[in-house]
Amino acid sequence: MLNKIDRVFVPVSNLDRSIAWYEKEFGFKLLEKNGDEAHLQVAEGETLLSLKLAAPHQPQRHLHEEGHVPCFNFYTHREHMNEKYFLERGIATTEVMDDPHMKVCEFADPDGNIIGICHERPTSLHHTPSTELMTPMFHRVLAVFLPVINLEAAIRWYTEVLGMTLHHHWGQGADLKVGSGETIITMIVMSPDVHRKALQAVREKAYFTLQSDDVKGMHEKLQKSGTHTEDIHFSDGNLSLKDPEGLPLIITCTYTKIQHSTLQRSFV
Repeated sequence: MLNKIDRVFVPVSNLDRSIAWYEKEFGFKLLEKNGDEAHLQVAEGETLLSLKLAAPHQPQRHLHEEGHVPCFNFYTHREHMNEKYFLERGIATTEVMDDPHMKVCEFADPDGNIIGICHERPTSLHHTPSTELMTPMFHRVLAVFLPVINLEAAIRWYTEVLGMTLHHHWGQGADLKVGSGETIITMIVMSPDVHRKALQAVREKAYFTLQSDDVKGMHEKLQKSGTHTEDIHFSDGNLSLKDPEGLPLIITCTYTKIQHSTLQRSFV
């Protein structure tokens, strides 16, 4: 019943300034500005970047700084990781980590929010070949990272209860697909203490949304699964809950179309 990861959130201190920055630096397209939120498209990707005005503002940092685990990352076709581009514009980045399958680093936006960058090599399961002569800075939102303590129990809950599909189990983590969506869930095993700090880093708020065309059905399924009902809040067509390890989640209605830079939403 889940179709994809719909949006990833970034808290900002000045909405208009942040919109202008992401448009100028990365070419993202503003689709909708509504009150204290703005939704931007990352190249032609389906998962949107949602900027949320926060007062007082606290930046969204790493889930695990020593492990270089951000809340989510962008995919880039550029193997050199745009290092010169960031340096010329004074955008702070971390040291590039290089392994046989990928290169990764993180950057900070003007509000201090940490976002990952990843280039997947052809040997990676998530490599996407470029079909364009001049590729955009970022191609799409590649992955949303989830802190977990018990990996096997987390995989069972997300697959059996939420209906995600296990794509790759790699020992200290796992990749899950959400419906037919292009953005994956990447679980990272953490100690209980690090996991607790990860929840504190996001201030126990959801930093992404899952899209469904049957939120009522998801609500009923969660109740039947034994998920704590006091952690489920169903209102305005959106379902808020926590996973068994306390991570906040939001399941939202299907966006039916994007027309004239406005997202039209329909609840089924």
